Amino acid sequence: MKHLRQDLEYCRELHRQNGKSYYCASAFFPRAKRSATYAIYALLQTADKIVNDPDLSAEQKTKKALEKYHKEWQLAYETGHSRYPVLNAASYVFHHYKIPYEHSEAFFKSMFLDLSKKRYENYLELKEYLYGSAAVIGLMMAQVIGYKDAKVLHHAEELGCAMQLTNILRRIAKDLEQRDRIYLPLEELQKFGVTENDLQKKKMNANIKALMKFQADRARALYADALPGIDLLAKDGRFAVKTAVILYSSILDKIERDRYNVLQRRTGTNFLEKIFLVIKLCFTDLPDYRLQTEPANN
Repeated sequence: MKHLRQDLEYCRELHRQNGKSYYCASAFFPRAKRSATYAIYALLQTADKIVNDPDLSAEQKTKKALEKYHKEWQLAYETGHSRYPVLNAASYVFHHYKIPYEHSEAFFKSMFLDLSKKRYENYLELKEYLYGSAAVIGLMMAQVIGYKDAKVLHHAEELGCAMQLTNILRRIAKDLEQRDRIYLPLEELQKFGVTENDLQKKKMNANIKALMKFQADRARALYADALPGIDLLAKDGRFAVKTAVILYSSILDKIERDRYNVLQRRTGTNFLEKIFLVIKLCFTDLPDYRLQTEPANN
């Protein structure tokens, strides 16, 4: 147990350094669930870092690094322990909270997809990526938090997708410039009269603005679908999830205030803004996103 405590602390520090909004929200979990969140985040963030590490720019080199990490995780899960702090802590959490192993496999599938797939033809393709990269994280966290009604799982998936789509929107310019990735469906770019060249030039126009509004509305519709699931979770985990929702959805508020100009700046909230949002949440409930937007077409 001594080494496990040290490994969980290592995961906590990784989370603190790299996941500002999620780290803030996780502070409102009880201790055991908070530590489990650190371990899950560290497991997934390490894989994501390998995929996006600028020091591993050669695709083959990156793929080998991810394959090695994946194999080490498989071994850690099978044996119940690992010499690597993140994998040892994550293995304990997966077994202790009975998190289905296939959720981690779905996540790794999306990470490997990031190495080879740079464009998505339609929303159906993107949804497959969102499932592995985000929906399964919601499912993992539902296991940690606890629930009695399996209906919560659908809402957990939608929340994960809502947050990931929010992240995609704020990172559009960076993903294209640094990694030649466009997550927004090409079918929808064409629908709104937006070309890849338009995005590369980083000059906003009416077509790009309309496209971004469509995507933001879709994200809000996902948040709206996710919210009923919070009350199906164990009581001691609800406020933390609400905090994560308000911190991440506030990014959409900023994008809207900036008139959807996601090409020239990466939108986020600073520390004081996070504190304000959390304090506000103590006295008011989450917004009803259904009142703000009609669900986007899928």
